[in-house]
Amino acid sequence: MSSEMGHSHATAERPRCRMDGDHLVGRWMQTCDPRLISRPDHFAYGRALPPVTGWYDYRICYRQSATERLRTLQAISWSWRPYSCALAPVRGADFDAWLGGRTILFLGDSLMAQAFYALLFLLGDAVVQTKDLYGYEVANTTTRGEIAMDTCHSNVGNEGGWLSEARLRGGGRLVKILRHQDLFSELRGVDQAWWLPQLREADIVVFNIGHHYHKEDPAFYKYRELADVALAQLGARMKPTAHLVFRTTNIGHHACQNATRPLRSREDAWKELTGSNRIYEWRPPQRTKRGAGLGVDMFRDKYNWRGPPLFETAWQDAARATPRLAGRFAVLNVSFLDMRSDGHVATSMRYSSSRGEGGPQKATFPLDCLHYCYPGPADFWALALYNLLRNNERYARS
Repeated sequence: MSSEMGHSHATAERPRCRMDGDHLVGRWMQTCDPRLISRPDHFAYGRALPPVTGWYDYRICYRQSATERLRTLQAISWSWRPYSCALAPVRGADFDAWLGGRTILFLGDSLMAQAFYALLFLLGDAVVQTKDLYGYEVANTTTRGEIAMDTCHSNVGNEGGWLSEARLRGGGRLVKILRHQDLFSELRGVDQAWWLPQLREADIVVFNIGHHYHKEDPAFYKYRELADVALAQLGARMKPTAHLVFRTTNIGHHACQNATRPLRSREDAWKELTGSNRIYEWRPPQRTKRGAGLGVDMFRDKYNWRGPPLFETAWQDAARATPRLAGRFAVLNVSFLDMRSDGHVATSMRYSSSRGEGGPQKATFPLDCLHYCYPGPADFWALALYNLLRNNERYARS
């Protein structure tokens, strides 16, 4: 995706990152002059992105307007450079050979779906087919089918629906399960979840809870209980040899449309979301006399963006208390992306010609300062996962 990712080489001073925390101390470095990038998709993925339609077509931001193209060029000129190790660039053929006939399952919300599609784009010609499957999310139905696409097509503009699958040349599969608030009840009763068959087939499961959780439990009082129950259920129903990876959640950035470069530190990003000097301290949302809910910081963090990251240590604690997952659980910490206030969808959604069905025009929506553009910072979610899997022997085929 950039000169740092595309031309990094392991040396005695900078071995490959194992993603156990060795990658977190570093800086965002501008590795090229954005004015010299002629094709954002070729620069990032080595090929042209296919035509994209659907409600979220605007996440291919550079296609929306000349202004959005300039924003994208600026965003993709920055790469994360850890001080003590190097991030290996994504090589589709190498990943295909490493995966073999195994299956990786992505389970989570639209941000997890972005990581799924970013990885597909980075893998390039190693992906031979994608398909969206429908009807599987409905119990006891015979109305099931699929929409198959070759590499010249993509349904990323509609997030691929609830269930998507990509096949690699060597027979491996990448499967995406898109869930939002329903995921929390499903994790408490996995036997009733429609995606149980996909879970049982997976060799590696990558999941995230994300920002929808605060709608169910605004004070996060039951978060640890969810982690305990979910890991016990997942561990009992996955293959005995399957690995489970929890990916951490990144915060959003207000007024992201004005950002032209990464912030200097994660601390700077978090300071923007609270008026308190204790930026990593949690205060549960308050209630007014009329019963209306206020955010943790009503004006700066009205979406409670700091909530999930502050409580996600619960997953590591729950894993230690789950013997079935001994040696099979890992946390993929992507907090270095908190600095990326740039590269968000932001004003790109204003230029989209598609309006969806039965909904208001996108011009009336609040600017999206949580999701990222393709190409853009979302590619580093995929890059982080790639390095975790490829640079640790325990994920190799037995």
